[in-house]
Amino acid sequence: MNSEPVTTLYRVDDLPALDFDPFLRASLHEAPVRQIRLPHGEGECWLVTSYDLVRFVTADPRFSRDITGRPIPKMTRHFIPLDRAVSFVDPPGHARVRATVAPAFSSTAMSLLRPRVQELLDAMVDRLLRGQRPADLVRDITSPFPLAVIGLVMGIPEADHAHVREWATTLLSRASDEQAAQRAERVKQDSRAYFLRLARLRRAEPRDDTMTTLVRAMDHGTIDEEELLALATLIGLNGWHAVCNNASNMLYALLTTDGLWDRLCAEPHTVPGAVDELLRWVPHKHGVGQPRIATEDVRVGDVLIRQGEYVYVSYVAANWDERVYPQAGHIDFDRQGPRHLAFGNGPHFCVGPLLARMEAEVLLSTLTARLPTLRLAVPPGTGLLADRHPHPRAQGTPRDLVGAGLHGRRARTTQDPKNAIRARAAFDADEPHGTRSGAHHSRPCVTDRCGGVRVGVTAVVPAAPAGPASTARASDDPSRARPYG
Repeated sequence: MNSEPVTTLYRVDDLPALDFDPFLRASLHEAPVRQIRLPHGEGECWLVTSYDLVRFVTADPRFSRDITGRPIPKMTRHFIPLDRAVSFVDPPGHARVRATVAPAFSSTAMSLLRPRVQELLDAMVDRLLRGQRPADLVRDITSPFPLAVIGLVMGIPEADHAHVREWATTLLSRASDEQAAQRAERVKQDSRAYFLRLARLRRAEPRDDTMTTLVRAMDHGTIDEEELLALATLIGLNGWHAVCNNASNMLYALLTTDGLWDRLCAEPHTVPGAVDELLRWVPHKHGVGQPRIATEDVRVGDVLIRQGEYVYVSYVAANWDERVYPQAGHIDFDRQGPRHLAFGNGPHFCVGPLLARMEAEVLLSTLTARLPTLRLAVPPGTGLLADRHPHPRAQGTPRDLVGAGLHGRRARTTQDPKNAIRARAAFDADEPHGTRSGAHHSRPCVTDRCGGVRVGVTAVVPAAPAGPASTARASDDPSRARPYG
């Protein structure tokens, strides 16, 4: 490495709600290229946080993603993607694999898909309004909605959606101990076997879905079987996990920031701008993702990165770079400026940004139109320790008839099945209750990408026309908000 660098251990501590990671903030302001150590793996690496330098690293072919099988420093005990995942392939092979699914995620495909997506969400909101009060927005909306959409796109039968959710939750986690890491590795094999069976089924019974497209590409020799399985797993699992967590976090941000929800309700034309700004603002990842390796000496800013050294970038930090986004911590639906990096940059730009953006637009447009008085049912960040407490019921005034919110803390550990059981019991008992690292705490948010936060959404929902006033509450969903990556 460079002479006498100052190396810092980046532990990725628990963070309340959507608070910005103080380590990333400090790095962005004080050392946009700094040497760090990570909790797992071997050796040291570089972390790049400023907007311009993140774009430079992610677009420069001298930084390779071909890291499979190397003893890299990493956030998690386990290696999350399958070995042949497109995220580990450099051009031109990367473009070859991506091209097989590009038509399924094009603007034309999204225009054709949108009416069906709207129908799916309308039915879920109908059930929410007919159901028990308070309602659970994660359980009833922000989790099943993207799961149904990615199932429709990929051709995953509804009966298998629960498996996809469970696999994504386990695989995209930090894995708190070796047993959890072993579970994650088993899940990789289970999901691989599942998509192999689905591919064989689609070969025998073709349909108008992405899995059928992948099978045809394999049969024509464009991709091989391992590439098909890695890509199907990536899209199928992350297509639910990322959107669920981002959507939940968007709702939490809107409902806990004065004036934002009311403005969306009053000015529905602002929804696309709001979605874009929230994609920039929400810290969608807890920690860092997958690294690159320098194939030769490269100067990044004032730092010379040597051949063979590993480099991580933080899109989250880049999206909060004050030099690019003045008052970056402020949510501004009318913000102008360079495009955000929530979907990445360079050759490894996200496969489905148009799908994710469309889902968010449909979600916010629908909820603001149908639940305009949605409000938090409990104070943001309310902490409930150890005991179960009854959740206050609304008393019938219009203001009491709706509300929603996430409450809790980000958890660093992987999903504990007991947590899901406790959360479900808490919901059934109509109590705001969550868990953190095995203890009882409420959580205020959800996040994405393998780790981070579990979400609890507490919401008051408009009463049905002839029904009593009621609140809607979200328990601690087994999905992880911010993923570790």
